[in-house]
Amino acid sequence: MTNKIIGLDLGFSNTKASCNGDTVVFPSVIGTPSVLKDVQHLSSYSLLDDLFIEYEQKVFYLGKKAIRETTNHQFTLYTDKADFIADKANFLTAIGLMMKEDSIWECDIVTGLPVHEYLAMPQLQNKIKNNLTGIFDFTFRGESKTICIDNVHLILQGAGSYYDYILDEEGNIIKEHVSPKVVLIDIGFKTTNIITMEYAKFIGKESGTLYTATKDIHNEIKKQIFKTYHLNYDLTQIDEIAKKQSIEYKGKTISISSIIEESSAMYAEKIIAELPIILPNLNDIHYFILSGGGNEFIYPYLKKHLHQVICSPRPQLSNACGYEKYGLFLKKNKVRT
Repeated sequence: MTNKIIGLDLGFSNTKASCNGDTVVFPSVIGTPSVLKDVQHLSSYSLLDDLFIEYEQKVFYLGKKAIRETTNHQFTLYTDKADFIADKANFLTAIGLMMKEDSIWECDIVTGLPVHEYLAMPQLQNKIKNNLTGIFDFTFRGESKTICIDNVHLILQGAGSYYDYILDEEGNIIKEHVSPKVVLIDIGFKTTNIITMEYAKFIGKESGTLYTATKDIHNEIKKQIFKTYHLNYDLTQIDEIAKKQSIEYKGKTISISSIIEESSAMYAEKIIAELPIILPNLNDIHYFILSGGGNEFIYPYLKKHLHQVICSPRPQLSNACGYEKYGLFLKKNKVRT
C-alpha cells in the first residue's frame, strides 16, 4: 500500500485537505444530533452538505449538516484542534472525504500551527503530532474506514501558501519563484500570520501572528446587520452570508455589500497599521503573497498600501495544497523534520 501525503489545514472557520490532485473544503462546524436518526441513511443533500461520522461510539454532524440539523453546533476555536474527540472527528471527516470508496489508507500528514504558537510552544507541537499519529477506526457516512497515520510534519501556518507558490505539483522547486525576500500574509478566521522567507529560508525575527482576522470582520458584519435589519445571526451563518453578500429580509433579497465593504475596510486598516510591528522594513521586501479565507475582504485595501502584492490563485486552499507539496518535497529528497 502506497504511503500517501495529505495536506491538512485545520482552520478555525473551514477545514481544507489536499491529496493527489483532490481537494475538499467544508465549514469547521461540528455538532451532535439531539435525536439520533438512522445514520446509515444518506439524505438527498449533496456529499459536502451531508457530512456525518461515528468515532469512539459517538455520532457527529459536520459542516452544513451540523448548522442545519443540530442546535449545539459551534466552531472549534482552540489552537490544538486534535485534542478532543470532536476535533478528531473533524480531521477524520476530511480524510474520509479524501478516501472516497477506499476502506484502508496509510499516510503521512503535513499541517500547520500559527507562527506565535509554533515558535513559543514546542510542547504543543509534540502534543498535536501525538494526537494525529496512529491508527484510527471510524465510520464515515455509514462506511467503515481505517486510517494509519505514520508521520505528522508540523510547519508554520501560512508557509503552506509559500510552498504552494515555489513548488510544483510533484514537490519540485520552481527556481524562478524563489526570490530574495518574500512575505506571506495569511488571513485566517482567528489569526493573521506573517511569514518572511529569504531565499526559501524562514526569517523568525520578521515573522509573527496578528490577532486581527476574519472573525473580526464577521463580527462587525453581524453587528451591522442586527443594527440595520434587527436580524441576529451566529458566526457559523455569517460566513455563508458574506459569500453571498445578501440576506433575506421581509420576503426580499437585500444586498449587504456596503456593510461588508465598510467592515472589511475597518479591519484592513488595522492590519496595515499593525504590520510594521512585525515588518520594520517594508520597502526591502521583494513581494507579498496574500492568502487565506479572509483574502477576499482584505486584498483590495492591501494592494493600495503595499508594493507587489500577489494574490494566491486559490487562497482558501493554498495552505493545504502547499502542505501536500512540502510533504512530497520531503519524501522526494528524503528530508527529515
